[in-house]
Amino acid sequence: MTEHHRTKNAHMKTKYRVAHRISQVFTGGVVAISSDDTFVLCQCNDKVHMIDIASGETLGTFTSAAEEDPVQCIALSSNNEDLVISSKGLMMKLCSVSGKKGLKQWKGHNPGANVMKFHPEGSFLVAACPDTTVTLWDVHNKVLSQTFNVDSIPLCIAFHPVHSELVAVGDQVGTVTLYHTGSKNVLYQLKNHFSHCTSLCFTPDGGRLFTSSRDKTVQIYDTKDPRDTAFAQKVTSWIVIEEILSVSNWEDDKMLVCGSSGVLRVYDSTNGELLSEAAKYPHALYSCHYLARQSEALLVTADQCLVFYCLASGSAPKHRRTLAGNLDAVADIRWLDGGLRFVVATNSMHPRIYKRGSNFCEELQGHTDIIGSLAVSSDSRLVASAGKDKSIRIWYVRGPKSRCLGLLSGHSAYIMSVAFTHTVTAKSSLLLLISSDAEGFVRVWNCSPLLDIRRAHTKMLKNKKLFPPPDTNDDEDVPADFFFNLDNSDCTLKISESSVNAVAVSPNNMLVATGGKDKIVRVWKLKHNALNDAIPLRGHKRSITAVRFSPVDKLLVSCCSYGHAKLWNLVDYQCLSTFQNEKHTGMYQCAFFNSGTQFATTDNAGLLKLWVVKTAECTTAISEHSDEDNFRDIWALDFTPDDEYIITGGTDSCINIMKDYTEQDTQEAIALKQAVALDTHQLQNFIKLGQWEMAVKLAIKMNRKNDLRLTFVAMLHTLGEMIGHARLDNMVARWDEKELQQVLSHCRDWSTHSQYCLVAQTVLNAICRMVPPEILIDNDAIVDVLEPILAYSDRHFARLTGLLQKTFLLDLSLSELRPLNVLLPEDITYFIGVISDAKLSKMNGAVNTETKHRDMSDDSNH
Repeated sequence: MTEHHRTKNAHMKTKYRVAHRISQVFTGGVVAISSDDTFVLCQCNDKVHMIDIASGETLGTFTSAAEEDPVQCIALSSNNEDLVISSKGLMMKLCSVSGKKGLKQWKGHNPGANVMKFHPEGSFLVAACPDTTVTLWDVHNKVLSQTFNVDSIPLCIAFHPVHSELVAVGDQVGTVTLYHTGSKNVLYQLKNHFSHCTSLCFTPDGGRLFTSSRDKTVQIYDTKDPRDTAFAQKVTSWIVIEEILSVSNWEDDKMLVCGSSGVLRVYDSTNGELLSEAAKYPHALYSCHYLARQSEALLVTADQCLVFYCLASGSAPKHRRTLAGNLDAVADIRWLDGGLRFVVATNSMHPRIYKRGSNFCEELQGHTDIIGSLAVSSDSRLVASAGKDKSIRIWYVRGPKSRCLGLLSGHSAYIMSVAFTHTVTAKSSLLLLISSDAEGFVRVWNCSPLLDIRRAHTKMLKNKKLFPPPDTNDDEDVPADFFFNLDNSDCTLKISESSVNAVAVSPNNMLVATGGKDKIVRVWKLKHNALNDAIPLRGHKRSITAVRFSPVDKLLVSCCSYGHAKLWNLVDYQCLSTFQNEKHTGMYQCAFFNSGTQFATTDNAGLLKLWVVKTAECTTAISEHSDEDNFRDIWALDFTPDDEYIITGGTDSCINIMKDYTEQDTQEAIALKQAVALDTHQLQNFIKLGQWEMAVKLAIKMNRKNDLRLTFVAMLHTLGEMIGHARLDNMVARWDEKELQQVLSHCRDWSTHSQYCLVAQTVLNAICRMVPPEILIDNDAIVDVLEPILAYSDRHFARLTGLLQKTFLLDLSLSELRPLNVLLPEDITYFIGVISDAKLSKMNGAVNTETKHRDMSDDSNH
């Protein structure tokens, strides 16, 4: 490493925090759109996410009645205030949308509802169950008011926009039942469909009812006036070329129709004439919703995406943006344009391109199976994607709309990894792509024609004997008919009997590294579009998952599923050091950053670890993809060229974009240290000058409970009891609720220690006397703080009461103990009598002892 790089990067980067996250918001099912078209509610396992339609951001999250109880269906009231969630555990939950909280929950009908709809006025909820029962609920009182039955499993519900007491229910055998909630009678049963009734739609004036079915027909009924004899009579029907899954109103005479073919079509509602159709989407379209405010159509797709189409009279619907509801597993990810955009490969056939900070994406459609590997050219103009369809597609991503420029076919197995060579200069004329597959083959592809697309297009037209276009210097304008197709690679090598999982190219394009299931890292020399002179590097114990070259030094890092990362010297091809995870958690990805002084690894414990190359030390472990109960694999990792952002993705269906806050945190720590020193000096000056109000205010602002306690003690000691308490009362009377809560929290902490409880009780006494009780009671945060204070106060009171009782015994003892020089006369007489009795008794005892000894001596003489 040069001296310039060592000086510039003396400080390690250790503080990365999430700046933006793209997570799972929709896992299929029903969506509910607000009446003002501002947000959409989406089911996501046991949660319901509230998504802003304009930005794609999550505005709020609601949970089902029980933890980990999957949501079965949802319903939103017309005033956008009430949300009802029905879960598979038969529970129904009423939530406030504005308050973003649950209000009530109750047990619903058994089995649970599979489709629900609010009355237009929000007075009750209609819930249809799989046992052919349709129930009407008063959700605010949790009362079941009405029930009726239909012919089969109900699938869709719609209310008449004018006669709101009329509700239509479509079922699985194609019958549409019209029920009158006022008279509690079934008025009509429409049986013109021969398969599932998939959707019901009234015109805005209620004059007509449109019903769609999987029998590829749309039936139209007259529903203008229930009192008319022609009510519910079939007006006409259309026959379309697909199974219709949804119909929706657009304008007075236009209908939006979508279905299993993935095409959004516009029909004339009067005669069924096809007016226009959008480009084909690769998956079925489950439901269609017209957004009048944006003049858009919102489509729910089979791959759990929300797709928005722009609608304009006289033209076909045009795709505008896509919100991917469920990323599933993120297999690979790469930055584009220096970090302004990124491309991601998920458990899907389509790579997706995001702008940094946005949740909407652009899909690259063309693959026929799941993709698992991505590569980006040095100028970010080209993206290579490969996967299970055994082909590599080259995408041009610089223009307003990305498109496929080329197809490379030749692999006979799952393609595991792809890598572009680096464009060293702007005039480089060589661009190679190296790929590896699951059968142990490595191929080298010559993609140099894509460096100058305009010249390659002209050559292509000349080969077809067509007139070439005029010469232009606009490299960004890619001809619409240009396509690069390559069937044979320049070099094909079988280097292993097992899969080759990883491929990397050195910054100078001189070396290529490969690694796979055979546990061997091979370093190849890249000459004349071919790989030569392989040098094997052995030492790994498990399958190798990733290899990366250092951008500065002659170093190579490789990681394996055993939890080891090894750093190799490319001069003598020896292992310099080994980096090991705890408990041998397998590593999946690795990447150098900070000019080669550090590198990062990801593992199957959901951790992103930052290592120092020189000391082999792990400085930071970031766990944004895991929690205490769940550990998710991190399969994807990449850094921006300036190392400001890290992007990661894994099996938790999340993409985390983390920003470097190392320098910012360092500056903030220095500034905070200086501010604390200044405030501490100022506090000492206030105490010395006797400015107690300013001292207390500064201590509260600094949120330093020890300094605040010492300030109170100094004030009461200096001013005395009377004046000190008066000053304290004046301070307390001027505190706002935030300051009251903060001081009370400090009092709670002081109350836990017998040495400081007197200060806490003194301040608490002043607060109880000077602050109105309603202020304390109405603030929930203050109430939560007061509860432990009361408990500790009871303990201190009991302790002091016991201590006081012990002082009574001391007083009694002291009252009975007096010096002899202050004895009363009667006491003196008492003590003289006691002493005289004692002396007399002693003398009698002595006489008796002498007589006894004399008698014993006489006996001995005898």
